Amino acid sequence: MKDESEIRKIADAGIHEVYIDTRKGMDLPSARSEGEVRKQLESELREIASRERTVTRHVEAAEEFGRAQTIHHEATRSSATSCRTCG
Repeated sequence: MKDESEIRKIADAGIHEVYIDTRKGMDLPSARSEGEVRKQLESELREIASRERTVTRHVEAAEEFGRAQTIHHEATRSSATSCRTCG
């Protein structure tokens, strides 16, 4: 990287992070080493992997409608039976 405009082009392209191969040029003295970056990434991956996952079951509309009809039929039959015993 020669100047600020090159960095701006990278950021404008939607790139948020880069790893610079320091064997190809000078690095900042305060930059993290490859080992430090790798250790942090592994830690982040372990944290992500340990999160509880929620699985959503997708049901076809026809299946859901059939189940709703069955429940409705059972409910109306049950209430009709209980009304006959009321009187």
